[in-house]
Amino acid sequence: MHTADTVEPVKASAIQVIEEQKPDPDRAILESLDHTLYACSSVQRIHGGFLNATYRGSLIKPLHNGRRTVIIKHSEEKDSKAPQLTLSLTRCLTEQAILRELRSTPSQQVQHKQMSVQVPQLYQYLPDEHTQIFEDFSQNGTLHDFLTVAAGERITASTAVALGEALGSWLSRFHAWSKTQLDTDLWRTVEQNSNGFDKNLRDFRLHKLLAIQTQCGSEHLRKYAALMHSREFGQKDTVVHGDFSTRNILIQNPSAIDEGGNTSLAVIDWEACCLGDHTRDLAEMVADMYMQKILYGSQIALSIIQGFISAYPPLDEEAAYRTVAQIGENFFYWNVYAPTCTDEQESKLMQLGIDLICKGVTRDHDITKIIELSQKILDIMPEDHPDRGFRLHTLAVAYQERYDRLGALADLQAYIERGQDALDKTPNDNSMRAWRRDNLDGLGHAYRERYDRSGAIADLQAAIQRYQEALEITPKNRRDWARESRYRHQIEDTRPIEVVRQLHGPTQDEYARDYYSASRRDTARRHQSLGLAYKDTYERTGTITDIESAIQHLQTALEYTSEEDSLDRADLARHLAEAYRKGHGRIGEMTNIELSIEQLRKAVDERRDDELDQPYLVALLAYMYHKRYHQTGVMEDLETAIQHYQKALNTSPKDHRNRASKHHDCGVVYQARYWKTGAITDRQTAIYHYQEALGHSLSTAVDRLRPGLALLGLCIQIEDWTLAYETAATTISLIPLLDLHSIGNSDKQNLLTELVGLASDSAAVTLMAGKTPYEAIRLLELSRGVLIGSLSEIRADVSDLEKKYPQPAEEYIKLRDILISSKASMAHSDQLNGPAKMDQVDLRYNTGQKLQQLIQDIRQLPGFDQFLLAPSKDELMAAAAPGPIVIINVNKLRCDALLIEKTEIRTLPLPHLRQHDILVYARDLDTPESLSTQLLEWLWDTLAEPVLQALGFIETPTESWPRMWWIPTGPLAKLPIHAAGYHSRDFSHTVLDRVISSYSSSVRALTQSRQQQASTKSKEVAISRKPEKAVLLGMPELQYASHEIEILEALCKSMKLHVCKPQPCREDLLAALKDCDIFHFAGHGRTDLLDPLNSALILLNGEVLTVASLLEINLHSHHPFIAYLSACGTGQVNRNELIDESLHLISACQLAGFQHVIGTLWKVDDKTCMDAASITYEWIREQDMNEASVSEGVHYASRSLRYEWVSETMERGKPKRVMAAQDKDESQEFGRSRDQRDVVSCDDMPLYWVPFVHFGI
Repeated sequence: MHTADTVEPVKASAIQVIEEQKPDPDRAILESLDHTLYACSSVQRIHGGFLNATYRGSLIKPLHNGRRTVIIKHSEEKDSKAPQLTLSLTRCLTEQAILRELRSTPSQQVQHKQMSVQVPQLYQYLPDEHTQIFEDFSQNGTLHDFLTVAAGERITASTAVALGEALGSWLSRFHAWSKTQLDTDLWRTVEQNSNGFDKNLRDFRLHKLLAIQTQCGSEHLRKYAALMHSREFGQKDTVVHGDFSTRNILIQNPSAIDEGGNTSLAVIDWEACCLGDHTRDLAEMVADMYMQKILYGSQIALSIIQGFISAYPPLDEEAAYRTVAQIGENFFYWNVYAPTCTDEQESKLMQLGIDLICKGVTRDHDITKIIELSQKILDIMPEDHPDRGFRLHTLAVAYQERYDRLGALADLQAYIERGQDALDKTPNDNSMRAWRRDNLDGLGHAYRERYDRSGAIADLQAAIQRYQEALEITPKNRRDWARESRYRHQIEDTRPIEVVRQLHGPTQDEYARDYYSASRRDTARRHQSLGLAYKDTYERTGTITDIESAIQHLQTALEYTSEEDSLDRADLARHLAEAYRKGHGRIGEMTNIELSIEQLRKAVDERRDDELDQPYLVALLAYMYHKRYHQTGVMEDLETAIQHYQKALNTSPKDHRNRASKHHDCGVVYQARYWKTGAITDRQTAIYHYQEALGHSLSTAVDRLRPGLALLGLCIQIEDWTLAYETAATTISLIPLLDLHSIGNSDKQNLLTELVGLASDSAAVTLMAGKTPYEAIRLLELSRGVLIGSLSEIRADVSDLEKKYPQPAEEYIKLRDILISSKASMAHSDQLNGPAKMDQVDLRYNTGQKLQQLIQDIRQLPGFDQFLLAPSKDELMAAAAPGPIVIINVNKLRCDALLIEKTEIRTLPLPHLRQHDILVYARDLDTPESLSTQLLEWLWDTLAEPVLQALGFIETPTESWPRMWWIPTGPLAKLPIHAAGYHSRDFSHTVLDRVISSYSSSVRALTQSRQQQASTKSKEVAISRKPEKAVLLGMPELQYASHEIEILEALCKSMKLHVCKPQPCREDLLAALKDCDIFHFAGHGRTDLLDPLNSALILLNGEVLTVASLLEINLHSHHPFIAYLSACGTGQVNRNELIDESLHLISACQLAGFQHVIGTLWKVDDKTCMDAASITYEWIREQDMNEASVSEGVHYASRSLRYEWVSETMERGKPKRVMAAQDKDESQEFGRSRDQRDVVSCDDMPLYWVPFVHFGI
């Protein structure tokens, strides 16, 4: 209670609000229905709102569905009881608009246990009579009436909780839908209602607020009233019901709920619908329920509140306080909710309302005060003060506690920083060893938690390092434990003697025995933490020593764990079983599932259902039953897993950060039973759990992506295209929340393997759902090339931002430079010691977080709402001005060409192109002999010809050649679309003879490259800068590579280029690249089958220039002209789950800043590489190195080499297949010439001219 704001009992006369006295229904209502299908013989009033009344009408003729009653709502503009308030009848239009939209949205009909929640069907609106006619729920009444009579008290507490959960779940979905999927026209309609009806109502309530404030003199109440008047209270970014209370919830068949039967709820009275803060609806329902507790003594109301709050997504701290204040305000209007109350009840409501408003306005929070006070003490404390370490530790623990409550990453980061500072300030001697060990443990857990949130392998490595350090200073035997216990006991004895006497502490011997027992448990936990960290590391690296270390530490932990600690032993048994499973086939058989189930069942039986660790324990048991079901197929195990997963979910807090994972687990087992039995209810339940997981905002983005992917897959299997599209759009919207700026490239790559197939599935279901081709492209752009996109964001051109908003642009550039430099440092992290490496990890993490927030802030600026997002429709068409862009989406459902032209965007279905056929051709293309004319002809028939026909490219140009850009997706990226056609005919049926082809990894990559070029040109102030420096590097052991460099050196010098030929070592090459304009590499390329980031150009003495290395350099300030990678497979990705990420040497050079990159799709011939390069550069020289000359040069070279191939082939009779010289394993080696290593000619004429491609603007 805030005593300063306490008031004497406030009488009802002083705060009289609105009385619910309405005129009885008259003949006018019946007459207004006479000319409709809903003519009634009588009407009966069932509900009265403010300036409206609701009736049940008995129809003269039943409806086509057999129903004989309807609900009639009649609205008025004024009320004689409140003549100063006029509410426009346009609110009726808003009501009918929102109801029609909600009724047509399946996701807004919620089924929870035996409860369903929906909105009623609007039959007809009579504008002249301002009367609406709705469907009737038979035997219904309001939830308010149900709860205020005896029937409401007969339902059990669990049923009441379920009722509240159903309402909370429905409200959550409604708010989420209004933010993301609301039609623009409907948004404007609701906005008009906000400016009219809602404004008048809020002004009326403000008048009452000020009257109460004048009486009680509360400064906090005055501040709250001022905030409400300024409309700065929360964000008006949500459509809210506006009057969400039990009076506006109809309940069907109330008697059924008493018996635990199925019950339907309907949300009615939408005329107050407006734009507002989502907490408004929450506050109104909670206040209504709590007033029923005060006015009617209803305990059931409290159970409904519990369920209602738990089912709604957790609120952040600010939103929670706004909700509290608004609950308090609603208490002032008790007579809207009840006809009478006693003076005592009224006084209680008034004082409670004032108190809650005060709490909401002041935002009083103990932990925040501790943080502020601790920081103030540290600010004035000398750096060398002996207590500084303890003060830092106090501050760190406070941040940790606030993180545990709210889950804010900033608090976790603050804990890591302050905890490390505290450790640095603590003496490293025996007296403080135990304290240091505890601190190291805490930091290990914090880094592990941050790893769980970000997925950064560096955080996992930091956790292992801290756990190892803690173990190193852990005593190894009883004597060492006793010695340490004396040190700790001495520390305890330094407290004031009177405090020690009051505590009656144990003797030193007793302390030592207890300390030894407790310390064994600590040692077990440390080994367990280290074992789990190694297990996670194995999942990332696949290194056998990591899983061996995991098993070793987990077994040691089990040895240190007493038989009495059944929970800990059960947990360890589960982790050991999982470690054995992960190493199955490499380290031995998995033998611990039965042991885990036995230990877990014992632990579950020994604990009560209301203990905090019970949900976690039950989930572990469910996990093991599910694992056993996978091995045995025994249905009983699946049934048991379902029961336990459901129990774990039902007994865990609704605001837990792992809630999404629990819902996902439930969805998986229900779906498994659906596939086994075909029960539709299991399918619906699985969908429900996946949707709940996907929408749980407090869970991490990673934990929400998994159920999104699972739900999308299920929707595709059952062919529910509308839900599939909604799921895909929601899931893809989570990708920007992955904090990719805060983690390294290898961590991003590992994270993105989970998204395999999401892009193509999303585009396919978007088209199946009847959406526009632009929407399909938008989802593709957001879900493909995510790693490259995150890196291009920090290299993006911000010249427009600098002109209009220089301050955020300056901050963006500053953070970008820090992030790039920290990435470069981490690339050499093996040269850093422990603390220095941790400093780099923390620097990158902090900077990434700040950059992510800055990007969000920039998107709030006028004109920059799409900053670094997918291109708009107009931007896509503008990108097609130089030539059309064709995205080929390959999916098992359908294959389509998405055609982007300068005037339109359209879809061209490709019915004869099938994903299975593409996979077969792409797989066979891993061996050289599979490259054949048959493949090129098939590509022409199924893909190239239909696309070219649709674009109007139907013959060989006679003058200017048209250009076009191909963006293949999935396995199609491995195939040569540019070479498709019948090359043994008259050349009229080939891509090469109709257009100049270029490639791009995405439209975004193409547009960003062009923006960078335009920005560079504008900065040069009309000076047409030509390339000046060429870096040429040929590997000396290749016969034709050295000759290739000699030819190019002569050509470059003829173009007035300074030629630089660095040594073939990494350091010299990177130094030469910093100011080059042309980079040509003639040598070996290596495609890494497991990790595309390790694909590389091979230098001397085992050195390499990897994709990862190229991604860390930034040449954008110089904007070099060409990178020509005359090596094998520089545009190749052999890891299928990362094919859409385009992680190859070509894209790496593009990202580094090269305008044009020429590379190869697979293995190439040494001599052909030399010929292709010389023809290409000759063309570029003849065209004076203009922008178009690069793609033209590659095109001209391919056609020239093709003519030679055709001529030689005709001499031998016909085109034949290519033959391999070496097997696939040998082809992974390097150090031999390109022709030896890759392809040789036997009796056939290999298609050496095919693999050369151009990427660029």
